[in-house]
Amino acid sequence: SAPDTGFSSKTCTMSSASKSLRELTPLDLTKAGLSEPAARELLSRLFELPNVLSIRLRNGTVDPRLAWHHISKVLLTPEMPHEVHVLLYNSTYAAWDTSKLG
Repeated sequence: SAPDTGFSSKTCTMSSASKSLRELTPLDLTKAGLSEPAARELLSRLFELPNVLSIRLRNGTVDPRLAWHHISKVLLTPEMPHEVHVLLYNSTYAAWDTSKLG
């Protein structure tokens, strides 16, 4: 049997229909457990990522690895619900092609 990680499979399930960071709405973040003001503030900071991170891919998007590093180290806090962390991780890597990029 699998070891108990302390997380329910429901909480950590990766959705194949994950929205990208650009597609997230305040409702997505409130459903994940943030208050509406906190959701709006976090989205505002997420939408600033292309300006904050100067290294971009050819198509003008931010490299997801750089974006996740900034999100996880600067924007997310331990006080935020785990579901918010999972949502942002899934959204950051929504377009990641594991067959090409590993």
